[in-house]
Amino acid sequence: MNPEKFSTITAALLSSSAASLKQEVLKVATINDLFELANRVEDARICFKASWALEHILLSEKKLLLSYATPSIEAFLKNSNWSALRSITKLIMELLSLNYPLTQEQEEMIINKTYDILEDSECPIAVRCNGYDILYYLSVKHYWLIDELKNKMQLDIEKNQSAALVSRSKSIYKKLKRISNS
Repeated sequence: MNPEKFSTITAALLSSSAASLKQEVLKVATINDLFELANRVEDARICFKASWALEHILLSEKKLLLSYATPSIEAFLKNSNWSALRSITKLIMELLSLNYPLTQEQEEMIINKTYDILEDSECPIAVRCNGYDILYYLSVKHYWLIDELKNKMQLDIEKNQSAALVSRSKSIYKKLKRISNS
């Protein structure tokens, strides 16, 4: 991306609110531009804002999200910025909830990346909770994940009794119980 375009897009990203994102940012940037910026982990603030913009834009239109499934998955797999991953994991959760058809390789990479995230002691609670949901959606097809996910959530709750972690875990336990009883 040329420096002038980068400056124009970053100015729009940094000055836009969630309500004006679509109108302002998409005047100067394409969704592909936002993915490029979301993968710039060396510039944490821009990486976060681009990911946040993608979350708000793509989750507002499911068809749009589905058409950008591959770049969403790639951004998830490449990204290491916790703030950006908070938004990107929401995109992955939504794709999985919509039963987006993943290849076996994509499933394996998403499972591995999610476990890497959950194993990181620095992982923020919101990203951790989204990781639980990602594994839940994949456990519908990969039953071996059910017990693994239950154990992981139990260990995490023993370490951190945050309300968000406990609440999300209880919700996922209930869903997992329905899967394992069917």
